[in-house]
Amino acid sequence: MIWCLSDPSGELRDAVVTLKAVGELVRAGDLQAARDAVDAIEEEPPRLRWSTKNEVRERRGYKRYQRGQLAKGTRLPPPSANVQNAVYRRDGWHCRYCQIEVLDPFARRHVVSILNSLGSGPLWGTKDHERHAALLNLSASYDHVDARSNAVTPDEGNLVTACWFCQFGKGAASLDLLDLHDPRDREPIQDEWDGWSRVLTVDPPTKST
Repeated sequence: MIWCLSDPSGELRDAVVTLKAVGELVRAGDLQAARDAVDAIEEEPPRLRWSTKNEVRERRGYKRYQRGQLAKGTRLPPPSANVQNAVYRRDGWHCRYCQIEVLDPFARRHVVSILNSLGSGPLWGTKDHERHAALLNLSASYDHVDARSNAVTPDEGNLVTACWFCQFGKGAASLDLLDLHDPRDREPIQDEWDGWSRVLTVDPPTKST
């Protein structure tokens, strides 16, 4: 059995180190240096990893866009923002599958809004190829271990933090189908990482008139 569909590469772990530094540069007001650091991240390895996210489950017979057994009207609603944040904090802002650090989605949007105009192009768009590959892989999401289309109780114990790669790679597939360990069987990582949340206190630069 495996803990995750693809172990994070050394380049992606290097990107985490850089993005932590970017957060501190933003907090210090050195915004151009922060944008330059993001632009210097090598995107090809995380882009390649992202492109393989569906391979394992489809190889095991899971069809893309397949859903669980419950009728659409009986499926659980998505968890509230407060519940999501509680899960992220409980899990120390680390993916419970691959254990890599993840980015608070609100903080990611805030940093993007601050840094977008300081580089040659936007860091986040509406389509995957328009999104910076490191931010794409490392954005925080919540995963229903027993897929929401199968789960019948709104239990936080069924929720874990996941990076976007592990979340979208697993989809609604079962742990058994993917031969995955239950991510709740090992303790979450708790360290100084806050998912970039500390940058939410930084005001975006005032636009000149």
